[in-house]
Amino acid sequence: MRPVDASLRREGDVWAIRWGGTVARVKDSKGLRHLAVLLGRPGTEVHCLELAGAPGRRAPVSADAAPLLDDRARAEYRQRLADLASDLDEAESFNDGERAAHVQAEIDAIVDQLAAATGLGGRSRGEVTDAERARVAVRRSMKSALDRVAAALPALGDHLDATVRTGFYCSYVPDPASPVRWGIGDADAPAAAPPARSPRPVVVGRAREQAALLEAWERGGVVLLAGEPGIGKTTLLRDLAAQVDAAAAGRCDDHLGVPYQPIVELVRALVAIDGAEVVAHDAGVGAPVLARLVPELGPSTGADDDRLLLFDTVARVVTAAAARRRLLVTVDDLHWAPPPTLSLLLHLLQATAGAPVLVALTYRDTEIGDDLRTFLAGVARLDGVTRISLPGIEPTPSSSSAPTPIAPSSSPSTPGATRSSCAPCSTPSRAASCRPTCSTSSPGACSSCPTAPVAS
Repeated sequence: MRPVDASLRREGDVWAIRWGGTVARVKDSKGLRHLAVLLGRPGTEVHCLELAGAPGRRAPVSADAAPLLDDRARAEYRQRLADLASDLDEAESFNDGERAAHVQAEIDAIVDQLAAATGLGGRSRGEVTDAERARVAVRRSMKSALDRVAAALPALGDHLDATVRTGFYCSYVPDPASPVRWGIGDADAPAAAPPARSPRPVVVGRAREQAALLEAWERGGVVLLAGEPGIGKTTLLRDLAAQVDAAAAGRCDDHLGVPYQPIVELVRALVAIDGAEVVAHDAGVGAPVLARLVPELGPSTGADDDRLLLFDTVARVVTAAAARRRLLVTVDDLHWAPPPTLSLLLHLLQATAGAPVLVALTYRDTEIGDDLRTFLAGVARLDGVTRISLPGIEPTPSSSSAPTPIAPSSSPSTPGATRSSCAPCSTPSRAASCRPTCSTSSPGACSSCPTAPVAS
């Protein structure tokens, strides 16, 4: 179905709203600014504290509001605890002490998070603090704005009534069967220049793999690119990145072994694309935790074991960036990634499923350790995973992605002619003098060759 073209653009003290071929103007309000944020991030849950903050600035968060959890989050945390308990039993049964320690650490972090968010009688703490006040204020201002939009554009009002949700987490969830293509912006602000693309590297003999990567880019999901050292994995990803509008790259270094190194590089790449203020706004309540890894995002707080909040924040930042434009995320040399990095990447893949993002990961299939093997098993359970294994390249022109054609010649010796231009002739000793017009398949009896027959 063809998507509806719509836009919401601020023009001074009013918003110009277009739905299909109809345009209306509505006076500026907080509710319309909240709506613009949601429409610009379809399918993404935005905490009411983020919306309550000024655009481009991190929302104020009080100490007692930070651990607030809604019922859905509690249920997901408890399900995660059940899964981790099973993983812990398995690790202990195999006497895998390192894995058991990692699992136990995550269990302890989740238990602490639940305990901090739960008061007497199992009630959520912070229900009458900043978060509750923000929820009420956001709901009231958005209801007023939606009512005014519906009065000006009834068809759009019906659409928003069915797709906009408010609460502690607010979202705009359009029906895939009725797609809408939104343009969101501020007419008074200068248009942002598109990020400059890097020049494409020279790629030889990988036309099939290049086509597979482009196809995966159109679909989104995950690509696992495996091969031996120096076979061209990184070059293929650089070639793909040079063809897209937004790409964020990270890598794992064997000599550093720093947890979350590629994640830090990914977030910094997003900062370079969108700016630190926008990324911090996308991070929301988790921005101070993410700032421990990326100081550009502002003041940092939180303990070292705020792992789940960190994981959710990274996923939120990537999803928000992808909502603004289709995004390519690449991580190189996964075989050197420590367990915490692999855990965060697996969480990111799960959280961004269905988002307009392609996550491409490379690793050496000759250096798969236990941690990477466990990670790959987890990835295999996801939908939309493309596996590409790079074979070696035969040093012949036919293996090139753009072979140079060889013209026939009447000369007894054709410069540049190779066996690939005389496919039927199977005698190696004739490769240098066999004309491209050779048509016989009988070794040693090639009538088109000027050389004497060679016994096979």
